[in-house]
Amino acid sequence: MNSHFYKIVLPQWILSSIAIVLLCTDFQWVNIFYALLGLYIPGIIGNTIGFHRYLTHQSFEVNRFWHYAFVFLGSLTGQGSAIFWTALHLYHHRNSDNDLDVHSPNRGFLNSFILWQIKENFQGMKGLIAPKKLYKDPVIKFLHYNYYKIYWGFGIFFLLLDPFFFLYFFCLGAFFLMSLVDNVSNFFLHYEKVGYSSYETNDNSRNVPLIAYLTLGGGWHNNHHHNPKKYRFGVSKYEFDIGAFIIDLIKK
Repeated sequence: MNSHFYKIVLPQWILSSIAIVLLCTDFQWVNIFYALLGLYIPGIIGNTIGFHRYLTHQSFEVNRFWHYAFVFLGSLTGQGSAIFWTALHLYHHRNSDNDLDVHSPNRGFLNSFILWQIKENFQGMKGLIAPKKLYKDPVIKFLHYNYYKIYWGFGIFFLLLDPFFFLYFFCLGAFFLMSLVDNVSNFFLHYEKVGYSSYETNDNSRNVPLIAYLTLGGGWHNNHHHNPKKYRFGVSKYEFDIGAFIIDLIKK
C-alpha cells in the first residue's frame, strides 16, 4: 500500500463516514451546502478545471491570481500536489487503456474505482513527469515537497474555524464526493458500453452526458482525448460545457 493511502485516503474515509453518520442522525441543509461547496469549488473548479484543463494540458492562460487560486483549490481535494496530479494524468494519456494505465476499466471496476489508489507504487512508475513549467514555480514546488503538512494544516484551520465546515466542506465534499466522482469517471469514461464516441482515438474514451453535466463538462471525455490541448470539451451544441464558459470569463 502506498503512503498517500495512509496519509490522506484512509483518514479521510473515516472522517467522511463520521460526516455521513452525523448527517443521517441530524440532517441540516447547511451541511449539504458545505458538501456541495467543497465538491464544486475545490473539486470541479480547482481540480477538473484548474489541475486538469489548466495545469496539466495548459490549454489556456490566466493571470497570477487565478493561477495560484487553481493551485490552492486543487490541492484541497486530497489527490496529491499539482506536480503529482498532472504527472499522473499525463501518464494516463500516454498509456490510456493499455497495460500501464493504472485505472483503466480493463483492470475491472474495483481497480478503476479504488484499488489503484491503494496498491500502486507511484514512486516506482517510470515516466511520471509533470509539465516542465510547474517545476520552475517556487510555490508549486514548495506545495509538492510539503503537501501533506500543508493539506492537513488547512484541515486544522477549517476544524478550528467550524468543525461542521471541516467535516462537510473539507472531508465529505472536497475529498470524498470529488474522489467518488473521479473514480466513477475513471471507469465509465473508458467503458465501451456507456456513452458514445465522436472521434476515433487510440483508447476507449467515451462521452458520457450524465458525468458531463455533473462535472460541468468534464464528461465529454472522448472529445478531450481527441484533442487534449483544447480547453473546450463540449463540441456539439448539445454538449454543454459550463467549465469552458467559466474559462472564457477568466482566461487572458
